[in-house]
Amino acid sequence: MDVTPVYTEKVKIINRYQAENNSDVIIRFTSAKCSQIARAGMYVNIKYKNIPVKKSYQIMRVSKINKWLEILCDQNTEKINFDNSTIDNNSITLIGPRGNGFSFNNKKKISLLIGEGLGISPLIFLADEIKKTSEKKPTVFFSSNNTFPFKYSPSKFILKDFHPDVTASPDFLESMGFTSRLASKKYLPGCYNGNVIDLAEEWIKTLDLKQAKNIYIYACGTKKMLKSISVIAKKYNIDCQICILNFFGCSPDECICLIKNKDQKIICDNGPVFKSEGISYD
Repeated sequence: MDVTPVYTEKVKIINRYQAENNSDVIIRFTSAKCSQIARAGMYVNIKYKNIPVKKSYQIMRVSKINKWLEILCDQNTEKINFDNSTIDNNSITLIGPRGNGFSFNNKKKISLLIGEGLGISPLIFLADEIKKTSEKKPTVFFSSNNTFPFKYSPSKFILKDFHPDVTASPDFLESMGFTSRLASKKYLPGCYNGNVIDLAEEWIKTLDLKQAKNIYIYACGTKKMLKSISVIAKKYNIDCQICILNFFGCSPDECICLIKNKDQKIICDNGPVFKSEGISYD
């Protein structure tokens, strides 16, 4: 179990970024404490005017130097619109970082990061951590139900024996030197037409058996997506860690979220990151 301290700190919104009108929204908060110890896969809770926001937010990125923290919000489902123009910026409390984080495996040659919807948040954080602490260059696959919350362009990195017309890659991952592709069901230019699971498996099939055994998957998304990833990991005998996104049934003051496994683990104490083989989705 992770022993990272959990802080309660007053924060303010620094800025709000939205790549397009209907894309998810990136919110950056001041964070003197949480930003210093958070790791990819951890999450925060928020109180507004001392009332808990009944939702947990995966941490997307932090800056220890500039002392800020970012989360990704679905603009269509947020009960509180964290917007500088409408919110009391002196009434926001952040509780975190909570939970455990991903454990990066340096022994496997191929790190595969797979994120769906708001589940891209901890994978963006993990990509940052890999860039800072390792010479490895992971392969990253993302999908979104809306338009993407970041700019993307045709990639300069080629995926061997893969769809030549699937070229869309986030600009920030390109600048990091990471190979990436995007999946969408909205027929966005350069994107794989379909879900990120099919994108990932099609790419895995282009590898030989020896290469496939050297993959380590890190994934976050919906229950259906994580179940599919776990099936793929078992099918190809690939080690996999999943970050549970939408199983939370708790606020900072109440916990009712058990996952199904032999130990009946609690997500907020024992997760949200687990090895995929230990989870039952039925």
